[in-house]
Amino acid sequence: MSANESWSQYWAQGHKTSFGNSFSGCYEGKLKDKWLEILTGVTPQSEVLDLCTGNASIIRLAQQSITNFSEITYTGVDYADIAIENDVLSMKNINLLFKVDVTDLPLPANYYDLVTSNFGIEYSDFNKSLLEVSRVLKPKGKFEFICHHIDSQLIKSSIKELELLNMIFEQSGAIDCLEGLIVELKRLDDGITDNEAELWRSRVNESLALLAEKFNSNFYSCDFLAFLKHVLKPTIKEKQQEFNFFKLELSGYRTRLHKMVEAAFDLVKSNKFKELSESLGFDEFGCEIIKDENGVVGLRVSATKAMVY
Repeated sequence: MSANESWSQYWAQGHKTSFGNSFSGCYEGKLKDKWLEILTGVTPQSEVLDLCTGNASIIRLAQQSITNFSEITYTGVDYADIAIENDVLSMKNINLLFKVDVTDLPLPANYYDLVTSNFGIEYSDFNKSLLEVSRVLKPKGKFEFICHHIDSQLIKSSIKELELLNMIFEQSGAIDCLEGLIVELKRLDDGITDNEAELWRSRVNESLALLAEKFNSNFYSCDFLAFLKHVLKPTIKEKQQEFNFFKLELSGYRTRLHKMVEAAFDLVKSNKFKELSESLGFDEFGCEIIKDENGVVGLRVSATKAMVY
């Protein structure tokens, strides 16, 4: 499954943010504070472009919190194909575009006063996407990005979870063993007596023991274990269909985790991003690690497009 397909699948599930069900509305806590700090500084008649907008969470936050919201025009773009609720689409000052690559924006040059991105721009090729940001921004326009940071609690936990998923998907690992068991249980239901259900059940248990030994509490709280208990119930008749759907969902989740960890900023990536920004004529570059009581939340990077004389 490609990264684009996995994100389209993800947003189709109705998530409001890239954190899934972590938040019931838009972003909260320090992230919300930072975005309100940014959004409240936008003056009336401005044009705001939100890259990798997802389910338009940043635009929703502005709509919920900014008193002059209706006096500002918001455009959101995303590479995934996302279905948005009518309450957002019906607003005259909001324009959402999907299946749009941030490295090739179908948007006018020197047009936007502010370009934002919340946990999105870092997935792109900066050599192309930042060039596009420079192109569409007005002189003295600004970009404000909040990105994943390698030291954040989210990325640290995602690395652990990704290790668990990689082991689950190993050849002859837990996924393969569970599928083998499901096939044999179907044969048993069909009255075929020369099946190997118990052999596959033993293999499933062995794979579970290895996962539990290596990952302990992370394994016991994972979706795979909950699904296994569900699908092996005698009352579940369509085991293969449910397994196929679950495997697809889990594979998409694994792809998203991999891309997120890969996209996270570290010191080297931060320095390269600053150098590239300056080479494209941006100044007033800012780089701030955002923290809350649990540690690092993300990285805020910002800069202003220089005047052309």
